[in-house]
Amino acid sequence: MRGKKGITLIAGIVLLVLLVLLYLMLHSGNKDGEDTEEEVKTSSVAALEEADMASVSFGAKDNMLTFIQEDNIWYLEADKNFPVDQPSLSDLLSKLSDVQALRTIEEPENLGEYGLEDPQTSIIVTGTDGEKTSFYIGDDNTVVSGCYMYLNDASDRVYLIDSELKTSFLCGLYDLAEKASFPAITSSSITKYRIDKEDGQFVLNEDSNSKTGWTVTGWDGTTKPAASDAVSNTFTKLSSLSFTSYVNYKEDSLEQYGLTNPTAVITADYTETVQDESSEESSEDSGTSGDSQETTVDRQLVISVGKKDESGNYYVKTEGVQGIYTISAEELNTLLDDDITPYLDTYVNKVSFADLSKLEVVKDQTVYTVVSKSVEVESSEEDNTEDEEEQKTELKYYMNDQEIDSAEFLAFYEKVSGMESNSRLDSMPEVASEPELTIKFYDKDSGEETDVAYYAYDSNFYLTIDNHNNYLLVNKMDVREMLEKLDNLLTDTQK
Repeated sequence: MRGKKGITLIAGIVLLVLLVLLYLMLHSGNKDGEDTEEEVKTSSVAALEEADMASVSFGAKDNMLTFIQEDNIWYLEADKNFPVDQPSLSDLLSKLSDVQALRTIEEPENLGEYGLEDPQTSIIVTGTDGEKTSFYIGDDNTVVSGCYMYLNDASDRVYLIDSELKTSFLCGLYDLAEKASFPAITSSSITKYRIDKEDGQFVLNEDSNSKTGWTVTGWDGTTKPAASDAVSNTFTKLSSLSFTSYVNYKEDSLEQYGLTNPTAVITADYTETVQDESSEESSEDSGTSGDSQETTVDRQLVISVGKKDESGNYYVKTEGVQGIYTISAEELNTLLDDDITPYLDTYVNKVSFADLSKLEVVKDQTVYTVVSKSVEVESSEEDNTEDEEEQKTELKYYMNDQEIDSAEFLAFYEKVSGMESNSRLDSMPEVASEPELTIKFYDKDSGEETDVAYYAYDSNFYLTIDNHNNYLLVNKMDVREMLEKLDNLLTDTQK
């Protein structure tokens, strides 16, 4: 009997606890227990239309923003020249068109429980008829993603509303400013790029005389051919920049942003294709639908980089864009911290044989001159057609005026033009008096000569030195394979 009584007593205690919890959930007006069927029913407590508004003030208690509407245009009351983004403000005000209550708490005992004794957030709307509607917003209810509010002076009735209203109206002034986009520029249109700092200048320049089409000038003033893929990568970074935030539409306070004496100035010269307006007007006047003419014009992008803000972003002033913005330091530093090394070509001399007038190979004090010629070849009757009149040609290779095997030569030249360096030396080290091999490249168009000498360096590397002061260490096995292909070619030629 005692066991049964004990079980009954425990069951009674559990039931009592459950009833107490249920009572608290049904009757509590605090922030943590509102999930009954009654609470999910909503009711409209305010409905305001933008067209009927004369002014609106909103924000935190000590940081209110006030906008006034005149002739369907909104202005910042404190500065009518401020560039208000009309659609953004209209979108914000539309959230007042139907404010729904998730729950209504009548005669609350203590407004402090809801953060409404001294509301930190307010929205005050003055209608065109002079009538005011005030929303006083308090604490959040994280359980239902809501917050507490009362209207006007009726603090005896507290509403639980969706917290989106509160968070939306806690925006900053420049969240409602008409912003500019970062200037559109394609990476392929850039012809010159430079960064100016107090201690030097870094330049990428399109140069038809460079074997890569580009040159790079480092902070120390040294100019070298620049690898085109590295140049393209930098220009892609530049064209992908975007503004992080809008800081100030005025430009009379550059000093406070570090823009009177910028940390750096990035300048990019580029071209843009535009439609010729005169041809367009002429076509309209004549009533014809002639082809519009396009013209290529020179443009320039100039970005002045100032101090960093509290978030670590750089303040920037972009020429042609009104106002001060910020750009992510992570994005800008990939440009500002650049140096010459990534742009230096890793290939010893990557050039197509078709771009050469001749190639000279010097080995064991013997010079081997290689050229290519297109020669006519006879075709069989089966290859000919009745309409075929052009004579067929074939590209052949000659070494010291003697025809050589094309496959053997191309296997050798593939090793020559495809040889990459493992590292680059800043200055010329001590080397043997004579190189094991020298290859001289003669550019077909410019006539420029590039000489590359190969020296044994250590157990792992050969050193290559060219007449442009490049000192590269290349894998010994790569050079051995190249020399082996050369020996095969020379052996085959001497048969």
